[in-house]
Parts: sequence; structure tokens; C-alpha cells
Amino acid sequence: MKITLLSTSDQAGGAAIACLRLAEALLQAGNEVRVLVMEKKGERAFVVEIAPERKKLDALLKDLQYAWNKRFLFKAGASFSANPWWGHEVHAHPAVQNADVINLHWVNHGFLGMKGLEQLFALGKPMVWHMHDYWAFTGGCHYPGSCTRFEAACGCCPILRRSGTEDVSNQVFKQKLALYNVNPPVLVGASAWLTAAAAKSALVTNTAAKAVHIPNPIDTDFYTAEDRLVARRTLQLNPDKKYLLFAAMNASDPRKGFGELVAALKLLALSAPAGVELLVAGKADGALVAALPFPVQLLGSLNAAQMKQAYSAADVFIIPSLEENLPNTVLESLACGTVVAGFETGGIPEMVQEGVSGHLAPTGDVQGLATAIEKALLLAKTWKRPHDLLLNYQLSSVAAQYISLFKALLKS
Repeated sequence: MKITLLSTSDQAGGAAIACLRLAEALLQAGNEVRVLVMEKKGERAFVVEIAPERKKLDALLKDLQYAWNKRFLFKAGASFSANPWWGHEVHAHPAVQNADVINLHWVNHGFLGMKGLEQLFALGKPMVWHMHDYWAFTGGCHYPGSCTRFEAACGCCPILRRSGTEDVSNQVFKQKLALYNVNPPVLVGASAWLTAAAAKSALVTNTAAKAVHIPNPIDTDFYTAEDRLVARRTLQLNPDKKYLLFAAMNASDPRKGFGELVAALKLLALSAPAGVELLVAGKADGALVAALPFPVQLLGSLNAAQMKQAYSAADVFIIPSLEENLPNTVLESLACGTVVAGFETGGIPEMVQEGVSGHLAPTGDVQGLATAIEKALLLAKTWKRPHDLLLNYQLSSVAAQYISLFKALLKS
């Protein structure tokens, strides 16, 4: 089977990483796979950068549009992608023309505008959209908070500076509705939580589009537990400390909950055992780090092999996210034998079994998070990953589910 995946990047962010892992899984299952991206950062031969000569221009236009949108379109702290001023037209690319199935992933930040999507949908090929957030079934927001207007037609969007019944969100929603009527896609949610939300969207209930659940894959042959003392020695960590690990591309992103983590750790400090320290992987704001009550070691941006060492070195991985789908970091931590503490956000409860592989608290409950971390530290003393914990997330399992879906679409 010839499968073409489309993603803005091959490495930047969790969605890009999940897309590439799926491509690897489908490739290992014997399919012909191509991944078309706007920004190629890795070396995999099956990843094709669609317009390398436009790379600098794309980066400039992306920054300009984001600055304009932030200033004039949406309110501070919001996450919204409207129809970009520019975008790539990939419908004529050989990898698209020759594909049996088109598999969309995260395609914002200037990769595909509505025109590009219209051209793709008009090809009549089976369209499968792996959702990494809400954007595929809303009028433009990536996470709507408590808003459910996408269940009707969007409009009166609470995160837009200029809102009304026919605002930008309503216009984009209508454009997507037209697409879905031309060529109804299958929307794949990596979490059952996101799948259930998509099923309520008018883009699904008012068209022949479908919402199904298939999780993100993880390579459990690569992500395995390393000897904790060896991992700590490699990272130059104290073998006798208790380490909590937090990881995010940008800890300053309010969705990642670093502020809630600081508050929870201050409560934990009142009763925590001696020798607790925090490891922070990724970009961290100095002011936030300075507010932490425990010693902190900034690990910076780590590659996959280094992250595996960090998971193995830590006693507990903490994910205090306020909005998430099915974060790769939770799967990676569990695969490396490290228990998880966090909030009951999005698809996280689908991965973390309460009291079995970690402890979770209601989203935003900082006292609950402090308690969850304390309980996870106790659980970590004896916990080892059960062999069957991640069977449904293994590359072969996820690939089989996708291939079954693709074959069914090609027969219909």
C-alpha cells in the first residue's frame, strides 16, 4: 500500500514525533511510505521537504503571521489557527498523486491553508486525519477549553478579539464543512477523549465523516528501562537523591502547567522526604525555575537517547498539563520503567492506571497534584513496568489498526 503522511515538521513537537513514529510503524509493516513536511530537521530518507527553496521565506511568513494573529486576531494565551495568508499546494506532488491513502497530521503554521486542503480533498482519495488536538473539527481553535460551539457551527468564538455569529471561526468552520461534504474524512483520535469530542462536532454529525480511536505508537524496543545508577552517572546526577522529572518543549506555555507544578511542589516541600530534586528537560523560564522549592537541574533540550536516560534516572515523571491529547512523554516514561504523576487531563488517564503505574489528580488541583507526586514516590520504590502495559501502543499494534482502516476505506 502507498501511504503519504503530511505534517508541518518531522521533529518539532509531539505531533511531529507521533507522525514520524507512525510512518516508521507503517514502513516496518511493509508499506511504501512518504512523509511530506514543510520543515525537515531529521535525516530519514522517506521524509520529503516540499519546498526547501522557500524555507527561509516560510519561516519569516510564519513569524509575521503569528505576530499579526496574536496582536489582532485572538486573545492573549489562546491557540488558534485560521486560514493562513499563504500555504503550500501539495496536491500535484508525486507522493500525493501516487498515494492510495492520504494521512493528514498537524498541518498548521503555514503548511496547508484551506486552498491546499480543498485541492487535496478534491482528489477523491481516502482522507484520514490523525488529530493531535481539536483543530480538525473546530473553526480554528486547537483547544477550546469549556467552549462547545463546534458542536453547532462555531461563531461567537470566546478567544477571538472580534467575535460574532459570522466571525473567523464560523467562516473556517463552513469551509471545513464544504470539504467534508466533498470527501468525508476519517478523523482518528489518538485518545478516546479526543475521539469522543470529535464525534460531537457538527463537522461529523452533519456529514459522512467518522471519528475513530487509534493511539499514538511507541517503539518499546528503543524505550526500555536502563540501569538507574548508570543513567544517573551518565547525566552526572547524585545516586542517592530522589529525582522528579518534568519535560516540555517550552515550560512557559501555560498549557503545560508549570505554574501549577511550582504551587504543588511548594505544598509537597512541607512533607517531602529529604533529598528531592527536580530535573527539567526542554526550555525553561528562569523566573519560574527560581520559584521552585527544591534544587533544580536544567537538562536543556535532549535528543531521544538522552531523554531515555533522563526517564531511567528519574524516580517519577511529572506531567501537570492543563490541556493535552495523548502526550508521547507519558508513554516514554512508562516504557522506561518510571511511574507518572500528573493531572487527569485529556488522554492521560487512558495511559496511567491509578495506583498501578502512577497517580493522578483532578486537573488544576495543586494540592491533589502534590499528593499524587508523594504517592508516586512511594510507588516508585518497587515498581517495574509489566510486560503487557503498553501492548496496544506498540508499533506493530498501531500499524495493524491503521492498515485495517486503510484497507476498509479502499474497498468502500
